Amino acid sequence: MHSAAHVAAVTALVATLVACGGSGDGSGIPEALQRAATASPAPSEVASIQAPAAKINAPVFTATFENLAKQRVPEPVHLKVADVGIDMDVTDVGLLSDGTLEIPERAAVAGWYRAMAAPGEDDGVALFAAHVDDPYGLGPFASLRRISEGAEVDVALDDGETVKYRVSAVEETSKETVGFERILDGSLGHHLVMVTCGGEFDWDTRHYEDNVIVWAERVND
Repeated sequence: MHSAAHVAAVTALVATLVACGGSGDGSGIPEALQRAATASPAPSEVASIQAPAAKINAPVFTATFENLAKQRVPEPVHLKVADVGIDMDVTDVGLLSDGTLEIPERAAVAGWYRAMAAPGEDDGVALFAAHVDDPYGLGPFASLRRISEGAEVDVALDDGETVKYRVSAVEETSKETVGFERILDGSLGHHLVMVTCGGEFDWDTRHYEDNVIVWAERVND
């Protein structure tokens, strides 16, 4: 089935051809084009018809592990904020079926949202989230609310490199008013953002009332 855009393009092309040139029978289509459309080429002519060769300037990679590795972005595997004792593994996460952000079940592990930027990229936000606690007790991100501006954040990547950040802001905001639009705003440049729960625990909803959000800027080497 052709898409609407494809049909519209074809219709526009036909309209352009019909509008061009004179006609031999009043149809608006040049007589020479009518003859070309109805005539069957001789067998010798069919063999000589060739499609124009397209010249591609884009690089072409073979599907080897080496070339695929060159095209992928290094992913974070470990997160450390020495000032408050955060030292935890990182795994990549996506969205759940209800559209909410997936968060690792264990509070000891942070989730990096793979649909946004990776640490060290030039643009976008590298987003990390973790539970503040779990049945085993408080997790490392329980310390986010104690981070001071200027604290260093180290993110280890799976290629052996470490990307360094410096905390620029710490916010604790009600979940009813938290502005996640800012986190998704690409015009702010590259940042690292860490998110967890905070505030009072609501026993009726079984959730914390606030979010703790920490912003960090990359330290230029």
